[in-house]
Amino acid sequence: MLNRLFLIITLLLFGCAIYAQDQGGVWLHPNQGQWDSRILYKVELEHGSFYVEKDRFTYDLHNLSEVYDHQHSEGDHSDHQVERHTVHSVFLNSNWSGEKKEFERSSFYRNYYLGKDSSKWASKVRAVRKIELTDFYDGIDLIIEGKESQLKYSFVVDPGIDPSQIKIQHIGADSISYDNQLGEIHTRFGSIKESELNVWTINESGEHDNVETNFSSTGKNVQFEFPNDYNSTRTLVIDPSLTFSTFTGSSVDNWGFTAAPDDAGNLFAGGIVFGAGYPTTTGAYDASFNGGQGSFNIDVGITKFNTTGTNLLYSTYVGGSGNETPNSIVSNAQQELYILGVTSSQNFPITAGAIQPLFNGGIITTQNALQFNGTDIFISRLNADGTAMLSSTYYGGTGNDGLNVSNLLYNYGDQFRGEIIVDQNGDVLIASSTKSGDLTIVNGFDNTLNGAQDGVAAKMSDDLTNLIWSTYIGGSGEDASYAVQTSSSGDVYISGGTSSSNFPISGGQTPSYVGGMSDGYILRLNGGNGANIGGTFVGTPSYDQTYFVQLDQSDEVYVFGQSNGNMPISTGVYNNPSSGQFIQKFNADLSSRLWGTVIGGGNGTIEISPTAFLVSNCDEIYYAGWGGQTNQSSQATGSTSSGLPTTSDAYQSNTNGNNFYVAVLDENALQLNYATFMGGVSGSANHVDGGTSRFDKKGRIYHAVCGACGGNPNGFTTTPGVWSTTNQSSNCNLAAWKFDLGIIESTISAPDPFVCIPDSVDFVNNSQNGNAFFWDFGD
Repeated sequence: MLNRLFLIITLLLFGCAIYAQDQGGVWLHPNQGQWDSRILYKVELEHGSFYVEKDRFTYDLHNLSEVYDHQHSEGDHSDHQVERHTVHSVFLNSNWSGEKKEFERSSFYRNYYLGKDSSKWASKVRAVRKIELTDFYDGIDLIIEGKESQLKYSFVVDPGIDPSQIKIQHIGADSISYDNQLGEIHTRFGSIKESELNVWTINESGEHDNVETNFSSTGKNVQFEFPNDYNSTRTLVIDPSLTFSTFTGSSVDNWGFTAAPDDAGNLFAGGIVFGAGYPTTTGAYDASFNGGQGSFNIDVGITKFNTTGTNLLYSTYVGGSGNETPNSIVSNAQQELYILGVTSSQNFPITAGAIQPLFNGGIITTQNALQFNGTDIFISRLNADGTAMLSSTYYGGTGNDGLNVSNLLYNYGDQFRGEIIVDQNGDVLIASSTKSGDLTIVNGFDNTLNGAQDGVAAKMSDDLTNLIWSTYIGGSGEDASYAVQTSSSGDVYISGGTSSSNFPISGGQTPSYVGGMSDGYILRLNGGNGANIGGTFVGTPSYDQTYFVQLDQSDEVYVFGQSNGNMPISTGVYNNPSSGQFIQKFNADLSSRLWGTVIGGGNGTIEISPTAFLVSNCDEIYYAGWGGQTNQSSQATGSTSSGLPTTSDAYQSNTNGNNFYVAVLDENALQLNYATFMGGVSGSANHVDGGTSRFDKKGRIYHAVCGACGGNPNGFTTTPGVWSTTNQSSNCNLAAWKFDLGIIESTISAPDPFVCIPDSVDFVNNSQNGNAFFWDFGD
């Protein structure tokens, strides 16, 4: 079998956004006699309809919804008339004979009773997610697929077939503009954009090779150009999409810190707000700014966006009369949100029965120009709709707690590191830093502050009324704890940085401090009582820190960190030598490093500050970070996103040196599956002011950004139709984005809901009294 050519184009309907999204995502509704016979499938738009016909796409656009709103408002209605605009995208000389295939039929259906003619009625009409029109041109199939908020169409070209026969004429468009990879069809209601032109070949062995392809237009006709011949060399092609990116719309300065998902794919974003003007929702827990101290007065702002970023599910302030930051957030199974942060407020909202009801204080400090008159850690829990504080407690001593103010402060925003998670039983675990010698310690393996700053870990009941255990983590130098995860048996893994040669490590792959400015570490604790089971240093004779820790389904341990030294690169792994970031994998007891690799741009320096890390249920490795000008103000003086590799299907393949970076390695880091920049190349310097962002196990990243600083209204990438496409403040706005990197999840009934290609699955037949059985997977 010879190569076939795949051309993928995404339709982005800017001025006529996709409207009806039954059961999540875009569906194509088939014509079963209820519409004009020329229509094959229909997709509803906010301002009209999109039709698939035998030889064309038809966009039937109108302003009926605006007229309806105008007619139902007060005032003169006479001047608001119905307007229409129809565009036909005709595939010239196509000769489709009618053969088609349908994929992924919906569980819902519709009944159509249109008019008095019963022959035009249709019942139980189920939608489909994807259609294939076979031999749309001779030897070329057309595939149309509904995504979460987009339509994609693609051509599959058989070997020996000339793809240049595909020609499209846009009849009725005001104008068209095509430039290499992007196309735009202009109408009176907005633009229809064609983007993500991804083209590759594939052979019978599954080998792929990206093909350089551009749009070419003359008048209102469009076709595809192939500047070079195409061949087949092995690569893996992923076809991801940016689900949404939106600003909060705050009219006052608003810096991004942390983000997390709930189980439904909604996005929580947390940041700091510099006064009144943050968009709160009706019934929100706290709709008013509470004040602050120093040159900048700040509260925490928490916003929950829906799955597509088009609306706020809730948005609220959280704070007292001092200053607060949210360092990490996480959602539990009840969609309640836990916040780990820092406060200098003596009147921070604390609930009855809290582990620590009173503020213990500390010394005045200024970090990132933010002043704190002493700090305690706070842990708070909001209910599912953001209308109530269910539980809240301080946790701190008479020194400063929750801030990393030490020689380990390497990246801009490292002051506000730390993580909060919820374990299998619903209990809460935190990792942070402390300078307090009188911190409340329960059951922990170390009850003494050992140096100027130690890490701290604690486990609390879900209602924050019981401190199950807590412990200092450190030696005589300076130490910080950044991340926490649990194993299937409940063991707790902590990662961070240390400059202590007597840090409490035993039995691990590297049991002794390696040296230099600092080492990274992984510590394994007993989940029941916080006892120290063992650990390992992760380091070189230079600077090293481990910022994130993750476990796979076999409880093997992965860390993501930074190093200025020569971290080991194992045989056969994907790697970028002379880069400043590393990923390593260890066995569960940390006695053996299974492999290690170095990743980045090969610039001979620290390049990006890590912000998110995941090992999926299929053992793929996801990581994210940011680099550039803002980070160069810290110890990471060479920080940049320039030089980092992207894949052929990257959402953003170029960088201005000040971007976010998202990448995926396959199992055991054998190759780079996907990599992209994020944030745009013409905007402000992208950065985050501290805190954690997260991936979910389906391979989607949820991220908060301090975006468009300096009052730049368009200083960060946003998507059409979202809550706020521009920065509304005079300085920065929190930009929240969700990016789907495309893990396939099984929705069939099987022993394990996740199926990783090419694994086999054994299905159990629970049917009774049947003589024959048929499995229908909808494809």
